[in-house]
Amino acid sequence: VQPKRASNAYMHFVAEKRNEYKKPGMSAAQVAKVLGEAWRSMSDAEKAPFMRQSVDDKKRFEEALAAFKEEGGVMHTKAKRAKATKKPSKAATSEKKPKKPRAASAYNLFVKERMPELKKPGASNAYMHFAAEKRNEYKKPEMSAAQVAKTLGEAWRSMSEAEKAPFMRKAADDKKRFEEALAAFKEEGGVMHTKAKRAKEAKKPSKVKTRTSEKKPKKPRAASAYNLFVKERMPELKKSSDLNASMAMKEIAKEWKELPDAKKTTFMDQSADAKLGLQFIRERADAELKKSSNLKASMKDIAKEWKELPDAKKTALMAEAADAKAALTASHDARPAQQGIGNGNGLANAVNLSCAEDQLLPPDSHKKRHGW
Repeated sequence: VQPKRASNAYMHFVAEKRNEYKKPGMSAAQVAKVLGEAWRSMSDAEKAPFMRQSVDDKKRFEEALAAFKEEGGVMHTKAKRAKATKKPSKAATSEKKPKKPRAASAYNLFVKERMPELKKPGASNAYMHFAAEKRNEYKKPEMSAAQVAKTLGEAWRSMSEAEKAPFMRKAADDKKRFEEALAAFKEEGGVMHTKAKRAKEAKKPSKVKTRTSEKKPKKPRAASAYNLFVKERMPELKKSSDLNASMAMKEIAKEWKELPDAKKTTFMDQSADAKLGLQFIRERADAELKKSSNLKASMKDIAKEWKELPDAKKTALMAEAADAKAALTASHDARPAQQGIGNGNGLANAVNLSCAEDQLLPPDSHKKRHGW
């Protein structure tokens, strides 16, 4: 039996803590979300037992895999196993029953009558008339369609002008028939289309992405232990040997398999640290994004509330703002005249006062005040 693959630290945490976090009425997605949040909030010390379980589980898997391969076993992915064990469908195993003969409907009979006429929208040339008349004469049971066409072409090229004359007359008559039929067709409002144009119009639009469609940026991923080992060994191999990239990767993979567990643990620890660092960055980015979106939402709600505020309430707030502005102006006039003169702060004080006044006014009123 194929050995079970090793689980990472988070999977061991989920297996142990699922029942603890699961509550009645919660869906599988909700339970997974709660477990993920709990894992992200844990410290490195709290995660350490599960990290050790992950390392032990990997060692168990590698030993079981080696024994499995020694016995001649071949590892398959889940999708490949499912495909191998899939039962053949009934349609594939059961023989198709012959269809019962059915009488042609009135519409079928009409189609049968009109189809030959519609299949010949254009006139045939002399060679086509020759091929239609002589095909059965040149055709033999063992010949393919291509061989028949080749034989007919050689026969046509070897014929004299006198021998071709009857087919040339048929082509002329057919051309005259087509021109008359085309004129009548156009008089009725018909529009001629080539076979290629009809196929193009009937063709469904492709699902190919346009140039304007942007690809979603891939989320950064922390390097695995093996990736870190490759990063360390690749420059050394390039210097010490003439191996190309493909051969170098094969050599590194071989070295990784033969690497002692103690050495592998070093790279695994580095990978775990990288994952924790990346996780911290993601959490900080999510927190900042959430904070920004919450602030924008709050400002929108406040603006909406102001628009819907009764006029009486607005008038009271505007009167309060006017009183505050008058008090601020009075306190400014009471200051000594020399304050801010000669030290370059006069303009700064005026700007600060203007900004303070603006904060006490209703939204948009400071724009009118400054003539914006």
